[in-house]
Amino acid sequence: MKIAVISDIHANIFALEAVLAHAQMLGIKYFWCLGDQVQFNAFPDQVVKTIRKLDPVAIQGNVDQAILKIGKKKQAKITEEEQPFYWTYRQLSRKSREYLADLPSSIKVKLKGYRFLLTHGSHKGIEDNIYDDTPDEYLRELTTLTRADFILCGHTHKPFIREVDGISFINPGSVGKPVDGDPRASYCVIQVKKGFVTIDHFRVEYDLATALATMREAGQPDIYIRALEASVLNSQLTDPAPTQG
Repeated sequence: MKIAVISDIHANIFALEAVLAHAQMLGIKYFWCLGDQVQFNAFPDQVVKTIRKLDPVAIQGNVDQAILKIGKKKQAKITEEEQPFYWTYRQLSRKSREYLADLPSSIKVKLKGYRFLLTHGSHKGIEDNIYDDTPDEYLRELTTLTRADFILCGHTHKPFIREVDGISFINPGSVGKPVDGDPRASYCVIQVKKGFVTIDHFRVEYDLATALATMREAGQPDIYIRALEASVLNSQLTDPAPTQG
């Protein structure tokens, strides 16, 4: 069984569609989504609708929660800093809002004898940061809080695999808002068979120029646009790993 693990799409429909096309090429039919479907790009509702059609195992991210919280405020009390989040909330259809609101903050899945825990930050907190250089001591502390063989997390937008005491921590990276110097969309594929599990990370190219243009047309804040542009500029200073597949 192959599962595509996606996270931190952040309303980037172009990146999401590229990842789904790549996953389809690999024959993948099952998806796990680790949260933060919306905000920071121009197509929040289109992304949520696309995710809903996949019928994935999915959880909330901290930004998803923040968008729903903003929607409960009276418009007159929305601060200038909150306006972009309120814009996202207003773009979402009622069904998309309900879908995001109904998602759990974490979920456990058992496959062929293996236990998977899906979280956004970590099971200690939705905004907890886990990186590839997080000390083993902290990861070991997290392993004592749950019974799982694989702990899947997003939030930091940086792909990695770490193993502590036989338990694997996996981050698929960000589909729509990479921050590791490689502008390509990031996700991973988990293959589960009786007796073993494999994890492969992939980077997928998509139409960045169009994504940036639509952000400008939608009036997205300059800071959001510059963040996506920065990933392009950073990639010109490094030699990103070749796309697998």
